[in-house]
Amino acid sequence: MQELSKYFNDVIVIDTTHRSNRFNMSLMDIIIINNMGKSCTVFFALLKNQTFESYKWALKHYKSKIKHNPAVIFTDDEEALTKGMNFFFLYD
Repeated sequence: MQELSKYFNDVIVIDTTHRSNRFNMSLMDIIIINNMGKSCTVFFALLKNQTFESYKWALKHYKSKIKHNPAVIFTDDEEALTKGMNFFFLYD
């Protein structure tokens, strides 16, 4: 997963479930599209809530594993996640 995220992170998809597991935690999942057009999960994190601080923590760990910022990010319009993405990928 780490090797894929180093080389194929031009287009990523980020989505978060809302407390749908037995731990009552949110699961953040980051998927890349590789050079063959296939999607692959490259990062996931269990978050205790869906706040800016939680996303900041998860995105900091994801960013430490990649070589360059993604060119395109697909996600829903969640305010805390958008703020976290702007913090790590837009103002670098």
